[in-house]
Parts: sequence; C-alpha cells; structure tokens
Amino acid sequence: ECMRGLLTVLSQTLTSESGNKIDDLFSFNMKSTLKCLECDEEPPQENIETTRVLMCHLGTPTEPVSHIHQGIALSMKEHIEKNSPVLGRNAQYEKASSLASLPSYLVVQFARFGYKGANDWAGTTASKVKLTRKCAFSHSFDAFDLASDELKKKLSVGRLKKKEQDDAALERERAKLGKGGNSSSSSAKPADGDVEMKDAEADVEMSPPPGEEPPSKKAKAASEELDTGYYELIAIVSHKGRTADGGHYVGWVKFKKADGKENKEDTWILFDDETTSFETWNNMVGLSTDLQGGKVDTQIAYINIYRKITVKDQGNVLGSGEEKKEEAKAA
Repeated sequence: ECMRGLLTVLSQTLTSESGNKIDDLFSFNMKSTLKCLECDEEPPQENIETTRVLMCHLGTPTEPVSHIHQGIALSMKEHIEKNSPVLGRNAQYEKASSLASLPSYLVVQFARFGYKGANDWAGTTASKVKLTRKCAFSHSFDAFDLASDELKKKLSVGRLKKKEQDDAALERERAKLGKGGNSSSSSAKPADGDVEMKDAEADVEMSPPPGEEPPSKKAKAASEELDTGYYELIAIVSHKGRTADGGHYVGWVKFKKADGKENKEDTWILFDDETTSFETWNNMVGLSTDLQGGKVDTQIAYINIYRKITVKDQGNVLGSGEEKKEEAKAA
C-alpha cells in the first residue's frame, strides 16, 4: 500500500509532456476479455485497463504455484460473478487478461499476505497471514507468453533483431580469438616512404544534395528502440517475519552485472536500514537466505522490479554491414 500510494502521489506532481513521469516509467496497458460461462449467445466484452503493478499469486495449498511465470499467468485469469443482461440474472464470468504494452520498468508484487478467517473449533481469531511457499524466479524475465497477439507480433521483430545482433557479436568474438596469433604481423607499421591508407567511409562523409540531410543524420533518425519482451531484475524489496503486521523490510539493488571474467556472479547491494553490504546472487538464493521463499524466518521477496531490454534497429543505411553483404552477394 505504501508503494502504490507513493507512486500515486508522485504521479500528481512529476508532470511530463505525455502526462506524468511515473506513468512514463511504470504504467502499462492490460487487454481484458470478459466472457459469460453460462450463456454462449452473450458476446465477449473487451476492455483496456491501465495499471502500474503486475500481481503474482501463489496458488492454493492444494494447487500451489512454484514459478513466477505460473503465478502471474494465474493472476491474469479470474472468475467473477456479475449481472448478465442476456440472462437477466447473476452469472459466472471468466476474465482473461494479457499485456497490451510493456513499461520501461516492470513491478511484480508477490501476493505474500492474505487473510485467514476465525476458526471456533481451533480457537483462532481472524488475522493476516504470510504465505512463505517458494516461488522461483531468476535474474531475468520474459514477458512474451503474457502478451496479447498484437503485442507478440511487435515483440517477434525485436527478438529476431536481438538474436541477429547477439549472433554477430559472437562471431566478432570468435574472429578476435582466431586473429590473436596474427595480431603482431597485422599491426606492423608501413615502410618508410609509404603512406598508410584508411577507409574513406570512416573519415569522409560526402556532402548531400541541397535540401537533404547527411547520411549520418539519416542513420540516426532511422535508429529505433524495439521491444523484445525481455527484462532484467534490478531491484528487490523483501520481508522477514511471519505476519503482515510485523517483521522487517530490506532493499536489494543490482550493483554490477556478471561479465564471465572478473565478475563471475551478479553483485548486489543490500540496504538494511543504515547498514549496507555487498551480496552475490548465489548467496541471495542460497541456503541461509533464499529470497524465492520456502523458509519462514528469513528474507523473502515481496516486490521485484525489472528493467526492459530493448534493441536498436539501425536499418540498412549507407555503409552498413547489411548493405555491404548485399553488395558482396551481387558481385
């Protein structure tokens, strides 16, 4: 409630050209379809809703949820009872939702706290309870399966472009490793009296005709950020305690990403009141502390914040790799 209230207050004060900066960063659209389960003649109702938080339910004791994708998918489908204009009475409806847009920062809230009614036979009173069952998540998140059909088509373009760029980067790394033994010979200086030739494209930009922009500006204008549906985990708010009315909250923020060389694991900063410390990902989901849940008296993730991963579409501009490939094929 505190986070939702904070975002609401900030959205009223931090204005932007499109509305407010909070919605620019966290807001996204959900496409919902409401279908009557008792009357096939009643047409489904479609609606677009705007929200800032994506819920992750943890299931029931008989049908528990074990992964974040499963929990979010469960929260996007629900059964409600409402009046049916065709039947003239209350009927059961199924509401199915999907992502119609993606935010720059995705906030996922785990439904860790619930309400337990009084039990006269057991002698217990009504109280708030905490669900500690394990719900696995990793340092990345893929929202493709949760998207609407229209959004999936857009994401497929970005995912294909990302795969092409990743493959190209991998080929460049392989080429560097293959040329490692010939680096000394290739870097030899030219003989006295000779002039080292450079690629004209790298140094000289031909003047465009009057009224036209230079090719570099055209290439920059053609550059576009494409959504891929991929997110990386950058922050966590966790809770330690057995009830919603007590316990202790701490924050985790990703400090340095693993590079496979000096940093074998992602490094995080733990903010515990005035105390800060560095933690690795394996320690955060390890034996003593497992933010995924499963242990009662330890920190368990309550809110996950993800950052969107996009890819640039440069297009086929003058001097680009794609154009050079086409010229080579034509030759």
